[in-house]
Amino acid sequence: MALWRSWKLLTPQTRILIGGGVIVYAIGMECLSDVAERKLDLVPTDDDVKRLGNVIPRIRVVERKQGSEEDR
Repeated sequence: MALWRSWKLLTPQTRILIGGGVIVYAIGMECLSDVAERKLDLVPTDDDVKRLGNVIPRIRVVERKQGSEEDR
């Protein structure tokens, strides 16, 4: 609670600057991570994407019969 109280004691202009700085930092790191991924040769291949697709669980919809004993 002390952190929230300290945050609320800051002036609105300071809070806006801190929030904007966090947003700019996040956007910058998002852009730089793509560049670093390519330079370090960590881009997934088509085979990697296929294997990941096989591992992801899928949801199957099964229609229930009306009036069966399981409904009761």
